[in-house]
Amino acid sequence: MKDFLGREVKVGDTVAFAQTGYRNLLTGNVTKLSPKTALINVTGRKDWAGRPEQTRRESSHMVLIESKA
Repeated sequence: MKDFLGREVKVGDTVAFAQTGYRNLLTGNVTKLSPKTALINVTGRKDWAGRPEQTRRESSHMVLIESKA
């Protein structure tokens, strides 16, 4: 799957994406890929049961964050 800029995204990569209905950006780690969407664990957020908050985003709605290491 490719991100908005055409870079290859894989499971385990960190991506930035817009929160639905808001203007702020969030980051998260890709946990699963399907043909059209990625399942992302949102960094620093938990759901009501204490599990990592998850969201789905289309490839054109996220950007890969490259590590400097």
